[in-house]
Amino acid sequence: ESVAFVQGTSGSDLITWFQHLNEKDATMDLDSLYKPVPDAPSLRVERLLSRNPSEVWNALFDSVHAARVWFGSTLETDMRPGGFLRWTGVWEGKTFEDRSIVVDCQEDVYLDALYFSGFSGLAESPETRSRLIIRLSPEGTGAKVVVEQANFQDATSRDHSVVGWNGILDSVEKGESAG
Repeated sequence: ESVAFVQGTSGSDLITWFQHLNEKDATMDLDSLYKPVPDAPSLRVERLLSRNPSEVWNALFDSVHAARVWFGSTLETDMRPGGFLRWTGVWEGKTFEDRSIVVDCQEDVYLDALYFSGFSGLAESPETRSRLIIRLSPEGTGAKVVVEQANFQDATSRDHSVVGWNGILDSVEKGESAG
């Protein structure tokens, strides 16, 4: 597996770099982007939703609909391998930017990404990124959603994310705002 990245870049510089790499089709080894910490906490959230996989995908990743479920944030995406997801907004009075590097993606089926939260207070590095995998599959007229995220800094961060994922999935199901 390989994705595009230059260590030490962030924010809009990172997006510019991704665009450059996508134009040049350059890649680097995944091992340079993600280094799991031994015994780091992880999570798994599994839900059955009444919406079909395409509706769930659009609610999560279409920038027009995403603010409704991503706590009011703005979402920019380039879902190609080596591309990015970038969430920006204000939460509890603080401006934030969270971002992911897309490892692999199949629309309406799965996203495999390396995620970094600006709220962590840590510098972005291969050790501070989490591996985020979201899988969608048809289940009757709805969708089974499985969210797996690994390499949290501590149990508190993981527990906060479990609450967040449940809120996001509740919002997708209800068609309401998560924030």
